[in-house]
Amino acid sequence: MSESKKRYAATRDTDSYYSYAIGTKSHIDNVLRRWSPDAEGAEPPENKETAPEEDFSHHSALSETLNSSVEFALSQYHIILLLDVLEAVISKGMVQNTIFKVLEEKANLIEETDHYKLYELEENLSETISINDERAKLIKKGTKKIAPSIFIGMIATFDALIVDIIGKLIKLNPERYSSQDKTISLDKIIGASSVDDIVQEFIAEELYRFSRESHESQTSYIEKNFSISIKEKWKRWPDFIEIFERRNLVAHGELRFNQRYAQICDRNGHKGSFDLVGQEVKIEAGYLIQSLYVLCEYAILLSFALWRKLVTEKEVEAFETLNEAAYKIITNNHHTLAQRILEFALSLKGTKVNEDTRKRMVVNLASASKSSQSPEFCNKILDDEDWSACSYEYKLSVAALKEDLDAVTPLISTAKQSGFNISNFRQWPVFRFIRDNERFNDEIEKHYDCRVASSTKAVTEEKEPLSIPQAEAGDDTRH
Repeated sequence: MSESKKRYAATRDTDSYYSYAIGTKSHIDNVLRRWSPDAEGAEPPENKETAPEEDFSHHSALSETLNSSVEFALSQYHIILLLDVLEAVISKGMVQNTIFKVLEEKANLIEETDHYKLYELEENLSETISINDERAKLIKKGTKKIAPSIFIGMIATFDALIVDIIGKLIKLNPERYSSQDKTISLDKIIGASSVDDIVQEFIAEELYRFSRESHESQTSYIEKNFSISIKEKWKRWPDFIEIFERRNLVAHGELRFNQRYAQICDRNGHKGSFDLVGQEVKIEAGYLIQSLYVLCEYAILLSFALWRKLVTEKEVEAFETLNEAAYKIITNNHHTLAQRILEFALSLKGTKVNEDTRKRMVVNLASASKSSQSPEFCNKILDDEDWSACSYEYKLSVAALKEDLDAVTPLISTAKQSGFNISNFRQWPVFRFIRDNERFNDEIEKHYDCRVASSTKAVTEEKEPLSIPQAEAGDDTRH
């Protein structure tokens, strides 16, 4: 590995926080300068390498928001994963430490079987256990609020992301997106120090108005002002609306699904909404993940669609960035989300996408499909393409996805001779299905003097509950 490509890591442990940074030598040098005693009191540095600044434009704004949408997906998912941990640690830990442990240490054990232990309690100990029991019940009740809190926080983060996207575009062309009934009072004009102040006032008010609208109205605003179609063409529109209607129930303390929820969801094509009326409103981990995927798909495809619409001369880059986003999502094991995004992009007709990027998207779609337990669809995608004129990298990826070791093994020699890095065999998702194969590793070892088998088997995604719990959440055949 050349010096310019080497990666470094630096760590710092203080009383207030743990700091770390990963990146090139120049990036780490900058971080270490900020960590020096002369910079004492500064905020801990963000672990990101700074990219060259680009003039603010539709292209830079939409590129940034598309990547922010991916970060939203990955960060929120990890918060959801904490749900089970928090419930176990807080609720179960409380019971174990304040009841089980106290009984074992201080109570008189009078009977024990394979199924239970029976204790006799003295009066003082009985009072202690009763108090601890009440506390445990309160904590258990409190943990039931964690999932709804994560749900509301997730939607608030999504709302901020969408407002940021629209805000950037309004800032670039405020006159284009003005409301028909928009007026500015004379006193504000007189009080403004410059025309720019008036423009900024307009932008702030336009965004305020947008952010206070329902998500259905927000989407109508986007469709009208940017001339793109969402409601009619996006098959998960019913699921999208259901999420916000359920959020309204949670936010307003409604314990059961009501007629208003059912009517709005049904009007937007959501199936089974009326069947839920009267049932308890539940927010569980499976529903949170499904909702996150719907929200992220909306944000990512919105940025992508606006990019293609407003920066037509850079449509090629839009596809490249979307493919990179999908690949990042795949490497983080969100295969269903990546599959949806890539299926949409590859279904578009008359686009400016170079053939290399399109082929990469096909490979990534096949990889995501196989990882989400759709091997037949994976093979169909690959068989529908002609790979004969492609480079060894494509042929190697296709053979790996098909788990065709007869085709993979001779290509490893070609890969080595062409400078294909061993880390690619360890990291590329297409190799996850053969990475622990003995024959594959024998061939790798022959050419690279090492093996790539991992201690864990290939990561595949369990079939997620794609329908809203207790109801069908949008038919995937709907177009």
